Amino acid sequence: MAAEIGQPFERSFIFLYALSYVFLLICLLSAFYLGIVKLQAFGSIYLAMLTLGLVFMRGIEPEKQLLTGLILGVPSLFLISALFTAIAQQWQIMGVLTITEWSTEAAARNPLTLKLGDLALSLGITPQLLLSLMMNIPGPIAEETFFRIALYHLLKPTMGERYSLIAQAIIFGLFHYYAYSASLWGLLSATTAGIALGLIYQKTQSECSICLSHIIYNVFTIMVGQAT
Repeated sequence: MAAEIGQPFERSFIFLYALSYVFLLICLLSAFYLGIVKLQAFGSIYLAMLTLGLVFMRGIEPEKQLLTGLILGVPSLFLISALFTAIAQQWQIMGVLTITEWSTEAAARNPLTLKLGDLALSLGITPQLLLSLMMNIPGPIAEETFFRIALYHLLKPTMGERYSLIAQAIIFGLFHYYAYSASLWGLLSATTAGIALGLIYQKTQSECSICLSHIIYNVFTIMVGQAT
């Protein structure tokens, strides 16, 4: 009899998985209401990725080395990103919180502006940024579910652990290259990140740790991009 494809998922990952469906639904409804075509496309792709992951779930189990996975995952993603972008650009991290003079027009453009007398505290969170941050709950979870979990387990019976790990990372890099119009450096960076996250998943068997690592990295880079 052929070996069963897939394995049990962590309880914490199941919670993130369900939460991602809620956030994805909100983002998709907002995208269709606001007519944001790109968000509609990515939301539909992520919905397919999330749904496919259910095929590879074989029960629920307690958390496995969640902290170890986070300790390995988060620094790895930042180191890989720094390595592949150090030559191309210089990162300048600025604070998101800014103080401006109060104006009704500025407050209308930025709903999360707080009036304090004649001044306003602008949190720098526009509706577009808020949608981007919300999308970075289902986005990373969908990608980790599809590439690191579903695709890896699908390929492993025929390709073995080593080559299935490399294959999912290459496809992950190609996805970022075409979907996000990335450069060659972006492709190589995403591929390397896919290998790193795949190795961490192999070592810890923790779905939640690679998802949280991916989310933390993405949210940080969005906030940095907003601030610069």
